[in-house]
Amino acid sequence: MSKPGKLISLLFHCGRVFITVTAILLAVYALRGVYPFGSGSVLALDLNGQYVYYYEAFRDLFTGTKSLFYSYSRSLGGEMMGVYAYYLASPFTFIILLFPKNLISEAVLAMIILKVGLAGAAFAIYLRSTWRAPGLPLFIFSLSYALCSYSVVQTLNPMWLDGLIFFPLAALGIERLILQGKPALYIFFLALLITANFYIGYMSCYFLFVYFIYAPHRSSLAMPGRCFLKKLGLFTGSSLLAVGLSAWLLMPVYFALKLGKFSFSEPVFMPFQRLDIIDLFSKLLPLSYDSVNITGFPFIYSGMVTLLLLALFFTPLCRASGEKKAALAIFAFFLIIFSVSTPDIILHGFQEPVWLNYRYSFIFSFFALVFAYRAYMTIEIEKPDLLIKTVLLIHLALIMIGRSGYHYIESEKTLWLSHLLINTYGVFLYTLKKAKGDEQITMPRSRGESFNYRNIAAMMFVLVVVLEFFLNTSALIEGAHREVYYSNRDSYRGYVDPLYSPLAYIKSNDDGFFRTETLKRRSVNDPMALDIYGLSHSSSIFHKPTIDLFNQLGFSAREHWTSYKGATPVTESLLGVRYIVVENSPEQEYFLGSETLVSDARAVRKEILQNCEDLLPVRGIPSFYDPFYSEKGFTVYQNPYAMPLIFKTGCQIATLELSSYDPFINQNNLLNSLAGITGVEFFKLININNITFENMAGYSHQGLVLYNAIDPGKNAHIEYVLETAGDNEMFLYLLSDHPRQVNVWLENEYLDTYFAHDSFCILPLGSHPDREQISLITTPIEEEYYLNHNMFYYLDSELYKKAFTNLLQTSPVGLEKRSENALTIILEAAEKELLFTTIPYDPAWRVMINGRRVEATVVLDSLLAVNLEPGYQHIELLYIPRGFYPGLTMTMISLIFFGLILNREVILYRKEKAYANQ
Repeated sequence: MSKPGKLISLLFHCGRVFITVTAILLAVYALRGVYPFGSGSVLALDLNGQYVYYYEAFRDLFTGTKSLFYSYSRSLGGEMMGVYAYYLASPFTFIILLFPKNLISEAVLAMIILKVGLAGAAFAIYLRSTWRAPGLPLFIFSLSYALCSYSVVQTLNPMWLDGLIFFPLAALGIERLILQGKPALYIFFLALLITANFYIGYMSCYFLFVYFIYAPHRSSLAMPGRCFLKKLGLFTGSSLLAVGLSAWLLMPVYFALKLGKFSFSEPVFMPFQRLDIIDLFSKLLPLSYDSVNITGFPFIYSGMVTLLLLALFFTPLCRASGEKKAALAIFAFFLIIFSVSTPDIILHGFQEPVWLNYRYSFIFSFFALVFAYRAYMTIEIEKPDLLIKTVLLIHLALIMIGRSGYHYIESEKTLWLSHLLINTYGVFLYTLKKAKGDEQITMPRSRGESFNYRNIAAMMFVLVVVLEFFLNTSALIEGAHREVYYSNRDSYRGYVDPLYSPLAYIKSNDDGFFRTETLKRRSVNDPMALDIYGLSHSSSIFHKPTIDLFNQLGFSAREHWTSYKGATPVTESLLGVRYIVVENSPEQEYFLGSETLVSDARAVRKEILQNCEDLLPVRGIPSFYDPFYSEKGFTVYQNPYAMPLIFKTGCQIATLELSSYDPFINQNNLLNSLAGITGVEFFKLININNITFENMAGYSHQGLVLYNAIDPGKNAHIEYVLETAGDNEMFLYLLSDHPRQVNVWLENEYLDTYFAHDSFCILPLGSHPDREQISLITTPIEEEYYLNHNMFYYLDSELYKKAFTNLLQTSPVGLEKRSENALTIILEAAEKELLFTTIPYDPAWRVMINGRRVEATVVLDSLLAVNLEPGYQHIELLYIPRGFYPGLTMTMISLIFFGLILNREVILYRKEKAYANQ
């Protein structure tokens, strides 16, 4: 066949796989009611809480003023190249730009379906180019690869799906490197694999080396020792060149990871067993969704015909004798890394994964399908005896699995379907692979050509495989929905769409540099979707000192996220939160009616307070915050005491340490230091008038107090009667080294569950000017809880207003934000003054004062500051990610070498073509 004919044939087979795969996945989503077939969406787990927000930011990068280098929508601010590399670097992310903003979830759906379909096409290219696979096995095994369990489950994490596309193509490049000494294809796809997602790329490099070791064990690629060493050198050099092509992204990512990711957890490298071979076998079965949490096993199912053929691969029926030892070694390698903790941690970048274990397990499916294909093409069945014995052996294994008590293995579904499929595929294989009958199966090409029994068996084979993967895909998505829940489309659109109007009003009326937050929140990543500068953020690439600062100030924050929850007027003002968007209550909506109120804001505020004061959110909005905008749905309040994100102050802050376990003391000390005063208590202790124990007792236990229920069968709680503080806001903070969840009730109304996922923070108790005392009740959920301390404070609003009025008058600077990574400040400094910012310290910030480079300093172990000389100061802050320019230089040099390699291969191709035409 001519080369154009081969190309057309390849495109036909790839297209057939792609269309079938996408049709199956789309049909499953349609039956689940995913929009436009219903009200559902594909948003679940991290895709729902992280990625969709990053996709919104990615759109803003091309349509607004966002920077690839830096963003203030990430908590207090943070580098963006790490986020881009981890979540957005896939070339398929550009699909987002093809959809309007209000169809972001549909853009994600299209991207997922395209990626899964292209994974099947990529494997088809690999099979066709490497093995000259005929149509039937090419279709079956490519479909099996595209819809393997890993692929379906990781639609929750579409950034990892690129690995399924580019890994087979990189393996094809290795074949070309070994056979022809041409490494360009391998270099290109390895560079693309690493760039698309450095995390999966890092894991894939190990297994591409495994593939390179495996390939020469085939007779067609066998090499003597000296030749192998030469090819190994070429492989190593090509791999390093691919890394060099990705260096523009990898080097900034390395420094971004050093800011926090490397310290999020302390993995235990002492090896221990995670699972055994029986556990693994159970995950080779269809409909075997167990979990994506920390207890989950690897998703390695890739079809029951694959399981049957793998078993046959190691029998005398299979004539691929040279590959069996290599296959055994590869599967033994996988068994070790799946079951032993230490190599698994190494493969995950020396960090234990938080949920979604075994993130490299798709490569097991790749090798399993390669060997299953080799078995299919080389087995020759003269008598059915050995085939029958193999089928019976699998039946016995299924019975043993059924008796092992796996919660995710259902006899009436998983096991009976597996028994049925093994028998069915055994019949198909016997029909298609009988001795003297293993010629290529073809479909009728004209009406006059009749079907023979092999044609019918082939068609039935395809239909059963398609049905099996449809059922398995449906079961896996249903299992994911039960565990992590696929959100309705309106849960996202219904949240962000109504907020666009008040936020647009803020931007059109205030072009300053400030932060905005919303009391109504969907996710800690809301600021990225709403294109505002907030305090909340979550990602695997985070600035750990920022998280520590948030904890010290009483915010809700954990390993890889921070939240606006836990804010007080002091922290809002210090961190520059100028606007707060509040969703109106139904009663406020009734009061506001249908009018849009954007003028006479103070009158609106007065009327709302008079008519609906008790209906404002529990924390309320302090009376000294001004309404800025109000319409049906939301009211925006302006904080008149919000500091700019950059201002000058005395040098006391340079030596301050927020060392108290009490966040109110930390806030007092911080405000004293910035204001140049000492000993002022802005937060003051609330008097506790009475404490009542209802069926509860307290005991001293290792420096803590243990509270437990005397009679577990009865109501148990502790009631605190607190003295109120007039118009002043009141707050609660609990501290425990051994937290147990506690329900908190304010005046017999549920307030929150303390020590829950996001409630280890300051809780607002509101202001109660009309009451002398209020009741606060804590109820243990687990019948007991430990406390180091409980803290009740109120904010002295007069002292607060006086301190911030003085700060705003004495610390102004001229500030211009040229872009998110470039700021200009003009000021007049006195002796011993310091430029203080609420921007996280990062060594990548470059500081120029009056044209001279100076070093920035870090205050509070987390924030950027600059020591000032007396007099006029023209300061420029520029953020260029560390490693970007060296990485870009390395990439440019690598491109030159890659260009030379391409040129050499083009010359060789022309010579070969000219020789062939002679």
